[in-house]
Amino acid sequence: MTAVLFRADAGLGIGHGHVFRCLTLAKVLAEYKVSVCFVCKDHPGHLAEKIVQQGFACYLLPCETGSTVDPANYHSWVGGTQENDALQTITIVEEHARKTGVDITVVVVDHYGLDKNWELPFQEFGLPVWAIDDLANRNHRIYGLIDTGIDKTPRDYETLLDSQSLICTGSDYALIRSEFLAWRESSLARKFGTPGNLLIMFGGVDHQDWTGKTLNALINNGLPHNTRVRVVIGSGYLQRARLNQKVHAAGIDLEILQDIENVAQILADTDLCIGGGGSAVWERCCLGVPTIMIQIVDNQAGNCRALEAAGAAICLPRSVDMSDLTGTVQSLLGDAGRRSEMKSIAAALVDGYGARRVASLILGATGGDGEVIFLRPVVESDCESVYRWQSQTDNRRYFRNPDVPEWSEHSAWFARHIESGAWSRIIVRHKKSVGIIRLQSRGSGYEVSILIDKEHQGQGIAQAALGLLGMEKSDVSLYAEIHNENIASVRLFEKAGFRPLNGRLYLRTPTKPGEFINHARSR
Repeated sequence: MTAVLFRADAGLGIGHGHVFRCLTLAKVLAEYKVSVCFVCKDHPGHLAEKIVQQGFACYLLPCETGSTVDPANYHSWVGGTQENDALQTITIVEEHARKTGVDITVVVVDHYGLDKNWELPFQEFGLPVWAIDDLANRNHRIYGLIDTGIDKTPRDYETLLDSQSLICTGSDYALIRSEFLAWRESSLARKFGTPGNLLIMFGGVDHQDWTGKTLNALINNGLPHNTRVRVVIGSGYLQRARLNQKVHAAGIDLEILQDIENVAQILADTDLCIGGGGSAVWERCCLGVPTIMIQIVDNQAGNCRALEAAGAAICLPRSVDMSDLTGTVQSLLGDAGRRSEMKSIAAALVDGYGARRVASLILGATGGDGEVIFLRPVVESDCESVYRWQSQTDNRRYFRNPDVPEWSEHSAWFARHIESGAWSRIIVRHKKSVGIIRLQSRGSGYEVSILIDKEHQGQGIAQAALGLLGMEKSDVSLYAEIHNENIASVRLFEKAGFRPLNGRLYLRTPTKPGEFINHARSR
């Protein structure tokens, strides 16, 4: 078994965003039977207990004597020197292997205070490093980099990385938790109320207390009649007692929710949100929630400018006059048409599959051209695409029944397939659906069927999809029935570890979990 180690920090001066987005990626990797562990510094407000509750091991590194965290000084986030941090982390890599028998194969670092000085020791140790970043302000020595900023391009990093490093930028890679995807369809279909539900949410810590400032302004300057206000705060928010006092004096429909697990559900029922410009903006975009963003810190400037320019949000500076904020709130709550327009634009920017794209990159699931391949659940709207692929002559000739079904027959079958809950996934090449892979029970295992759009065959897509399937279902027997004349499929399945059983039947027995598809140890 192989494993991924995440190096990320949280704390009262750092916030929770870095650890939370790593947890999102970790959960997708775990679906593919990849073992995951975390290394974090022992800052006040660290999230080690939360990480363990999510099912992952977490090792805490001690902060050096006198180390304190200044939110604006990223070097202070390290809690010591980068060199010591790297050496301590490598020691954990070795201890983890001895203790568990699992080798760390990839390191993912999400930390504004770490750069090439931290990464070089891992390069020398033979461990590839992926970095999650959105600053583009320091040099890296890494295998690949993910920057989800809507305004970022690979050119922002050209002088900061080795020429061979992979650079993936844009909101397509935004690390969105699965629960947001689950609420996306109903959120986008929901009609806005007038004036509606207003949500205030400034992250897990909010040490500048924008929550309190915003709520004060709204109470003092007034809201449209019947506005429902909900305030979501995290476990690190320290001003809860003051907020409780405001509830009794507010004179409005006000509810305070702390450290909740159903944030996606709350957002999906929101008509307007007020929040910061950090990583949570992508969750709001995924659900199409109109947002007034306050640029709390400098590194949020890019997101704020780009989202406002696109028409997905309204951005206000941290020096905003709070009466201007309330005026903007009142205006938007009274304009459902404007909010609907913002919803459509925001939802088009983030489809919610960023974590699957990043996981596929780390696992090596790419086509022959290097484009990322990932799997997503089949939904009702895929019916027409699957019918088109099934009807293509070159595909149909190798089916057990080579006759193309009538549309009504296919639609009925597809509806039954969806309703049955059978395992099936749409194969996506970056953003385009290009095929389907599905399983049907067979004895003690499953029979695999895979179908690729003829326009996308011969590009390594089926091989990458079978690799992902093989990881997710590494603990069961997989069968494939292949027509003798379908030489391309025979080669495809044999390369994926399937061996002839009898006649047209091939078998892949259970394998070691978590084996990467095609990941170089160095670059």
